[in-house]
Amino acid sequence: MANDSRVEYVDLAKGFAIIGMIVAHYCVWQKTDVVDQYVHDWFYSFHMPLFVILSGFFSKVTDVKSTIIKAGKSIMLPYYLFELIGNVMKIAIDSNSYSLSFKLGLLPGIFLGFQRYELLALWFLPALFVGKIVLSIIDRYCPKYDWTISVLLFMFVFILKSSVSDIRGIPLRMDIGLSFVFFLLVGRKIRTSNILEYPLSLNSGLLLSLVLLAAYQFPVSFPGELSLPYGIISVILAVVFSFCVIRICKSIADNFTSRMFYVLLYAGKHSLVILGLHSLTYLIGLQWFFHFGDGAVSGFFVALLTVALCYVVLKLYNMIFSK
Repeated sequence: MANDSRVEYVDLAKGFAIIGMIVAHYCVWQKTDVVDQYVHDWFYSFHMPLFVILSGFFSKVTDVKSTIIKAGKSIMLPYYLFELIGNVMKIAIDSNSYSLSFKLGLLPGIFLGFQRYELLALWFLPALFVGKIVLSIIDRYCPKYDWTISVLLFMFVFILKSSVSDIRGIPLRMDIGLSFVFFLLVGRKIRTSNILEYPLSLNSGLLLSLVLLAAYQFPVSFPGELSLPYGIISVILAVVFSFCVIRICKSIADNFTSRMFYVLLYAGKHSLVILGLHSLTYLIGLQWFFHFGDGAVSGFFVALLTVALCYVVLKLYNMIFSK
């Protein structure tokens, strides 16, 4: 693929992850089906760690103020926009289901990132925002101990969420954001090392693929109780599976033309917008509107529709605001 200002294998991996996330969400209610159960558990074993690791690819050592401003614009502004639109939609669709206190607390609740106002997968954005800020603080004041601190933070969050049944009052998903620091560092390390530059032979590629296929046995869940069924092994394997995806995507980017994977590249480039649109369309039941139902197949079609919707929305946005 031709080089440009973006790293195409990163966009490929992001596109794969965002489409996989949508598919997995539509498998939630059909996990009695063997295929849907496999697809759900497979994607859940690495898709969120993969997103964070890819975000870590571009995390640079900068001052804390610059990190807050940059991450605030690129992460939190879209988060607030989608949250506001989604919660207004929820109230408009079924106003009687929401109390007066919920409606009055809408704006401060969204601003502080309280979970009662969260829409589906949008929890990821404030958590990533917090993770980036914490990593920036570590880089500024104690860079020599970055890995040690990140592991301790991860252990703290795991123990906290395993011990406390309900910590929904914590704003901006700070608990999950602290655990993201470790994966951000993993992404930075992968990018700055030469590990991705080693030639990938056919046998090595098949081995990576076989390792990746076993991922369904080790599901990892962040939004709930930070579920790690196999403890530290789950974390290590989440990193291994994420690396397999990234390395395979780099091999594809190095050996094939971009036209062959245009949808994945586009989805990766605009993954944040697709994340927001997915949360909104899931709210109104897009899968039922088109009579697809739940499950992996319907999830795949909805994912493609969401990518198409993203294309239309961005085209309209450019037409309106480019004048």
